[in-house]
Amino acid sequence: MRIWFKKVRDDLKLTQAEIAKKVGVTRQFISMIESEVASPHPDTAKIIAEKLNFKKYGYDWTMFYSSNDQVEERKKSNSYRKASAK
Repeated sequence: MRIWFKKVRDDLKLTQAEIAKKVGVTRQFISMIESEVASPHPDTAKIIAEKLNFKKYGYDWTMFYSSNDQVEERKKSNSYRKASAK
């Protein structure tokens, strides 16, 4: 499961249907993306990233193509950068 994606959705208090409407895909497709049954086309991934403001969370559209280990490494790296900037 793409836990990071669900966390972003939950943080924004959006349903899968609301994201689907913003992006122009079906709710079922958002569910498939969230559960890692499917990955969005790069153009769709970019739209999702823009509409959900992934930058706010330290993510970009390429997160859809990262393994869970890579996601964890990015989180650690982002946390380190934020702490170093203080």
